[in-house]
Amino acid sequence: MVLTAACGWLWLQRPQAAVAPTQARAHFQRAEQWLRAHEGDVLGDANAALWWMVSEAGRVSASPYLSDLVRRAWQRHHPEDQPRTPWRRLVQPAAPIDVGEVDTTALLPYQRFMLHAVTCGQPGVPPDDATAYLHRNVCRPMVGRVWFEDRVCSTHQLMAIQLHRRTGCPDAQGAPAVARSLLDDIRTQLWVDVLVKDAYVQRVLMLAWVDGPGAPRAAWVRRVLASQRDDGSWDGRFQLPELPSVLQPWRVAAAWPAALGGTASRSPDFHATAQGLLLSALLAYPEAAPVHARR
Repeated sequence: MVLTAACGWLWLQRPQAAVAPTQARAHFQRAEQWLRAHEGDVLGDANAALWWMVSEAGRVSASPYLSDLVRRAWQRHHPEDQPRTPWRRLVQPAAPIDVGEVDTTALLPYQRFMLHAVTCGQPGVPPDDATAYLHRNVCRPMVGRVWFEDRVCSTHQLMAIQLHRRTGCPDAQGAPAVARSLLDDIRTQLWVDVLVKDAYVQRVLMLAWVDGPGAPRAAWVRRVLASQRDDGSWDGRFQLPELPSVLQPWRVAAAWPAALGGTASRSPDFHATAQGLLLSALLAYPEAAPVHARR
């Protein structure tokens, strides 16, 4: 049994040919079509981080549709005549904001990191652990912080560091070294964890977004693209795209969530699809990869 599992793991991690931009473009176009078909649902989602990803995908691909979709979502959730929440800067880095509009007591640590990143730590942001993400890898040791506590700890911290840089905040000494350590940790996580789920897609995305489209191994990229559904969306549930539907791990997770460390998500999933959309855009248009994300 152990030998079989080891052989299976080696096969999943085997070297593969890089995905050509034309191949990635087909995946991107299918994802864009899914957004068109499900506008009513996705426009109701107020998650600013997801709209940041859609906005970046629109910029990288020069897609008028995605740019307009983000504009309409932003008008719905952040109208100009409403209080200017700091989260506006996820899509509009230079937007005027009012820090007082955020209830910081309800924020998770990574959300406080991101709030600090979009405000550059101006008065009103909690000072306790808000700057920790810039000075040390808060996701170590990985055994406790990632595998048993928060599977997306490393990607969230790396995202906050990039957001801090993108907002135009003064450079923090040590932040580049922290980013490099997070990139190394994310690669380790992709070597260890072969289940394709929301966290897996997010890990591959962050490697491509931060370190360049050629940074993730071709095997990881191909597994994410292979997990795209026929309708163009991505599903955040546990799966092995190499297996037929009847053998997918998410079927076990749906019946016994604790066995795989979490509950099965709804299908399809805007959260996973926004990440897959941006990943496929970066791969399809590598020459337009964001300059601010280079380390």
